[in-house]
Amino acid sequence: MPEHDVIIISDDSAVTRVIENLIFNAITHSDGNIIISLEEKDSKARLTVRNDTHSLTEKMLIGCLIDFIWQINLD
Repeated sequence: MPEHDVIIISDDSAVTRVIENLIFNAITHSDGNIIISLEEKDSKARLTVRNDTHSLTEKMLIGCLIDFIWQINLD
C-alpha cells in the first residue's frame, strides 16, 4: 500500500460497490489467504484482490464475468 493517500476521480457509489463485490467474492470463494494491494503509478491507481480457490472452475469464472458485464450494461 502506498504511504500517501491515493485520490481518484470517480463515482463513489460505483467504486464502493465494485470493491465490496471483489472483497465479498474473495471471502466467499477463498480457500486460504486473501491479498489486497493498492498501487499508484503514472497517475493511475490499481487495486488488486487475490485469493486462492480450488472450487471455482473456469466455466464458473466466465459465467461470473458475463453476469458482471450484463449488470454494468443494465446500470
